[in-house]
Amino acid sequence: MTEIAEAKRRLIGNCSLATAFISYCGPFNAEFRSLLSNEYFIGDMKKRGVPVSNDLNLTEFLVDDTTVGEWNI
Repeated sequence: MTEIAEAKRRLIGNCSLATAFISYCGPFNAEFRSLLSNEYFIGDMKKRGVPVSNDLNLTEFLVDDTTVGEWNI
């Protein structure tokens, strides 16, 4: 399977993970957010057979570098 095809296959799971992160992780600290996204959310998707990237960086998935640069200014 090509890299593009594999990324397309995981897109639904990655979008679901990003949506869950935005919906449920806002008020929590970074340690608990990581636990929720990496253990609970990804674990649940794998249990249900939803393809998702194991090493998905949610910040890079949700925001472009220009916006992050503006936040840092």
